[in-house]
Amino acid sequence: MKINMKVADLIDRCRNGSDEEKCYAVVALEEMGAKESVPILLELLDFPDEGVRANVASALGKLGNQDVGEKLLILLEDSDPLVRIEAVESLGLLQYLDAIPAIVSKLKTDEDSLVRLCAAEALGNIADVKTLPSLLEALNDGDEGVRAYSADAIGNLGVVEALPILRQKLDAESSRLTKTFILASLYKLGDEASLLSLVKLLEIADYNLAVTIFNLTRELANQQNANYLIETIQEITKSRPSLDPNKPFYPNVTGIIKYLESFRLTEKESVP
Repeated sequence: MKINMKVADLIDRCRNGSDEEKCYAVVALEEMGAKESVPILLELLDFPDEGVRANVASALGKLGNQDVGEKLLILLEDSDPLVRIEAVESLGLLQYLDAIPAIVSKLKTDEDSLVRLCAAEALGNIADVKTLPSLLEALNDGDEGVRAYSADAIGNLGVVEALPILRQKLDAESSRLTKTFILASLYKLGDEASLLSLVKLLEIADYNLAVTIFNLTRELANQQNANYLIETIQEITKSRPSLDPNKPFYPNVTGIIKYLESFRLTEKESVP
């Protein structure tokens, strides 16, 4: 009953509160997983305040279903880039297939690089092979983040025919961030040697890139490569105890090693 009353209070704030109260209420409803709030959230899609619209777009991706996809499409043309970002991310989370043409359009033409980046990510979540040509084209985008997330999305599609193009882009790419994502996608598509090249980037990575590499390593780890990854990472960090004096490298190493060791435990548990 307390939970229901709390949801009812938050829904009332969505209807009658100030702009700030509306934002707070929408975020709280999203965190609570209050799916019953979807109807009132849909009423706020064209609310004048961009902060409210952005929060609503985000919440609908977590709380809604395919039925809200058509409504979210409207926000892809919003004047505020944050609203467009939240809308495209939610459409990707919902894997709303009818949104593919509109998301592809955002990837190709949106003036904001973060919107284009999120469009690439959304297409990777939807993972429809029809988007491959557009994602390959986006590997030429002027923004390294867009190129990186487009490469990541290509890996999610699982189309091995993309391997030669990704290898060509890897050789021509100047951005270490983009190279990192290309290597991860090459590995996803069956290029085993790319995993070593990915981890070896730790030898020259700054702190932020190292975090990205570890995140991708978590994604790519399995029982078959866990021991190899542990040995390689430990060897590299012997010569690089810290990438930044103010941001110690070892806590990140400790976390990823523990994660990789969990695969060893899983393997032992599966042995009769």
